[in-house]
Amino acid sequence: MNLRQVASVTEAAAAAEIPSVFCEGYGKRSAVNRLAGALVAYAVLGILAWVTLSDPRVRAATLAILAMFAVKSWLRRNDVIHPDRESDPE
Repeated sequence: MNLRQVASVTEAAAAAEIPSVFCEGYGKRSAVNRLAGALVAYAVLGILAWVTLSDPRVRAATLAILAMFAVKSWLRRNDVIHPDRESDPE
């Protein structure tokens, strides 16, 4: 395949893109699915930390860090779902 054939394939692929009208609601659904997946992952890591770590201070520190990540993900969800909104109202 030469360079001109690659260019024509690239142009054909660009011309066949799905219009944004059909993909309008996909971003919100994807963001909610990612949030749910992240929260489930934090919960699983928390359970594994609780079961496997024997030192109470290390266990508490690990759970605190996981909780901070979970809270950060939860608070950030509106910025991801509604990117066009301004974060600080005036």
